Amino acid sequence: MILHDASLAGPTRFVWRVMERTLYCRSTWRATMSANGDRHPFLDDLTADAVITSTLTRRPVSGRENVKRLVDAVGSIYVSQTALFYGHCDNRSLLQYEAEFGNGKTIQGVAVIERNADGSVPRVSVTFSPIDSALSLAARLGSLLEQDMGKDIFL
Repeated sequence: MILHDASLAGPTRFVWRVMERTLYCRSTWRATMSANGDRHPFLDDLTADAVITSTLTRRPVSGRENVKRLVDAVGSIYVSQTALFYGHCDNRSLLQYEAEFGNGKTIQGVAVIERNADGSVPRVSVTFSPIDSALSLAARLGSLLEQDMGKDIFL
């Protein structure tokens, strides 16, 4: 679907292109999830020794089950999540999204998912903003996971 008119110029044309790209990425994300039976974009492909790094943690979290536990815990805190971008570049997938907490605060996340040649995922890196929302999420995760992952893992 093309949203911009060839007669538009300057900032207006740029805005239309951004909107068009955003709609394309959201529809690509939905199509990918539907084609995979709502399969997560990386959890099912984690290697046994997978590592996740994040702006929420003081150190990497290692091991497939620990990475899954962390990602599942984050998802349980969100009341909604909207993909803003999902794309691929070489052996990496990029997922940008916005999520809402139960208290109405929002957070933006960007995940970089690295894949091996066989499609398995050895490494994921996730950054969050704004910082107040990230710190709030880290505190919630600490209360949920500190017994399993250690008291000092989350900011």
